[in-house]
Amino acid sequence: MPCYKDEKTGTWYCQFRYADFTGKRKQKRKRGFKTKREAQEWEREFHLQKAKSCDMTLASFVELYFNDREHHVRDTTMDTKRNIFDTKIVPLLGNRKMNEITALDIRDWQQRIKEMGEATGLPYSETYLYTIHAQLTALFNYAQTFYGLRFNPCDASGYMGSSVAGEMLIITKDQYELLRKEFRNEAYLLAFDILFWTGCREGEMLALLPKDLTDDDQLRIYKTYHRKKGQDIFGPTKNSKKGGNRNVPIPHWLAEEFRTYCSRLYGLTPDDRVFYMTCTALNKELTRCTQLTYLPDIRVHDLRHSHVSLCIELGYSIVLVAKRIGDTVPVVMRTYAHLYPNKQQELVSKLEAIGSPTSNNDDSDLMSLG
Repeated sequence: MPCYKDEKTGTWYCQFRYADFTGKRKQKRKRGFKTKREAQEWEREFHLQKAKSCDMTLASFVELYFNDREHHVRDTTMDTKRNIFDTKIVPLLGNRKMNEITALDIRDWQQRIKEMGEATGLPYSETYLYTIHAQLTALFNYAQTFYGLRFNPCDASGYMGSSVAGEMLIITKDQYELLRKEFRNEAYLLAFDILFWTGCREGEMLALLPKDLTDDDQLRIYKTYHRKKGQDIFGPTKNSKKGGNRNVPIPHWLAEEFRTYCSRLYGLTPDDRVFYMTCTALNKELTRCTQLTYLPDIRVHDLRHSHVSLCIELGYSIVLVAKRIGDTVPVVMRTYAHLYPNKQQELVSKLEAIGSPTSNNDDSDLMSLG
């Protein structure tokens, strides 16, 4: 692997030819290496990537994985992946070769991750640990499927954390009524009313336009919003192909609140965003108000949980709830099943009431089967 020194900059570079996936020969040049060895190592990893070999380092393989996945998942999903790999996986396993990482290595890595959380004074939640492990598992699954890796060490190591969340923080309708008295202005009041009374995600709420409210008081939810590096980013809703895009009927008073607020915004057009606060600002305002009212320190997303809890308490089916919040029935079952136990007894009580015998006949009136 010949490498060359750039006399002007004092750094090293590699230059070589390779065949792309069509078989066409191309030239590759990479500059800026401090040492000849670094340049040679970069060229070696490049050739391994092209050869679809798992003899490369995990850090190099992550680049290939990201290049593929970014064409198949939402931007926000990709951002989550990058953050987890950049902070929890590559720093610890990045220099190891993919085909040399064992189940014991994964066990050691799991312990290090837990220690990282404990070192902050606030250990990572069981669901976050599960998410971190799931990301690494997905990487090795990809290597098995497309690069011929013989086995996934994450399968043998066992999972870290739990997919089932602990106690869910929710607030009742009465608690929310106390909370809404403290919001600093009409914008926050309407924003939180929509979140509590529809169960939509904060990104879906922030993406709302005046034209998204229909004449028959339904909110059309078909997009989401977030900011990335100072830029406004619009994208599809989560589960957009599985019911994420939906029309959500809302109370007439909430629809009128939405219309009145929009009418007071000077120059607002049907295609303008209604809300201009950020997710961070929403969470800060919610924290401020929960502290003033001595209510549980909930997150903005917990208002979604609170809406689901309210719907379940009102007796609505899990299918209807899933359709309303834009999730699948299995996800809603897995997330909110613990809110249903008391409904079983209510069901039995109603069956008792409608199914109790009304006839006055006694056993003597029954025809003998003997």
